[in-house]
Amino acid sequence: MAYWQMIVSGWLDRVAEFSARWSIPMLRWSMGIVFLWFGALKLVGESPVADLVGKMSDGLPKRPALRFLGIWESALGVSMLTRLGLPISLPLLFAQQLGTFAVFLFRPREAYRGGNPFRLTDTGEFIVKNLVLLSAGLVMLGTVGPSRPKTVSATEDMALRREKVCL
Repeated sequence: MAYWQMIVSGWLDRVAEFSARWSIPMLRWSMGIVFLWFGALKLVGESPVADLVGKMSDGLPKRPALRFLGIWESALGVSMLTRLGLPISLPLLFAQQLGTFAVFLFRPREAYRGGNPFRLTDTGEFIVKNLVLLSAGLVMLGTVGPSRPKTVSATEDMALRREKVCL
């Protein structure tokens, strides 16, 4: 192996060790901050999606619907930041996201320009980015409970990653 390849390989090993140790906690913390922040905005009546929540909560007054969603999102955020109740709160995250994506079905004019799903409005873009939140929730769900996958050591993980990178 050439000298520069050894340097790159050593650097990749250190990055992989850092990532193996910190990626899931950082993902959980960032999700917690996002949900706590969005929930708090709803609770104090400063959410930029307040009108959309009102439109989606047919039959319910906007303010109580906003408060309910704010409490729900804040609770999700606290759970992710503290790890308390994650096996319960993560499925609640998916339920919350179903409500978010329901805009595409029940209020398509809010999400698409001219009815074209390829021409998203600001609201549509805001909702589509939630695919990342759903994916992050799936990753976190895979780390909790009795069915979580067997973890491999950082050294084994780096060896597997190096094989994939080199192939």
